[in-house]
Amino acid sequence: MPKPTQDQLDVVLAHHYQTGLLCTQWAYLEWMLEVAIWWFSDLLDKSDEQRLTETGGKPISVLAREAGNIAHRKLTLKSDIDAMKDIAKRIEESLAERNLAVHGVRTLSPDEVVLARVTRGTLQNLSLIRLRSLKKLAKSSL
Repeated sequence: MPKPTQDQLDVVLAHHYQTGLLCTQWAYLEWMLEVAIWWFSDLLDKSDEQRLTETGGKPISVLAREAGNIAHRKLTLKSDIDAMKDIAKRIEESLAERNLAVHGVRTLSPDEVVLARVTRGTLQNLSLIRLRSLKKLAKSSL
């Protein structure tokens, strides 16, 4: 196998950098959804154990759906309630691609495109442009 060029290494480094940003922003989004659920459920002044009993260990898609379902307890504007439900929809639509970006096995193709696949999946092109748009989705949902 030939030694990779600096340009190829830069492509992989940029890909990993964007993946790190995506992980950070999705973790923050997950935490914000937990806080929203705690607020909607009057749990903010409760112990960590009581709060985590409600939200701990749940995937982000479940947290988003639950937050959307109980938003009416504290939010009064229809537009705010609809926005909470929209977050759940947007997360569900992009979750598979986010998981591919974060958990996929990466290889650099001959045309210098980073390819990712999950353990039993097929190779899929996950360009930096798409990775950046996933990151923007997470950021815009905050």
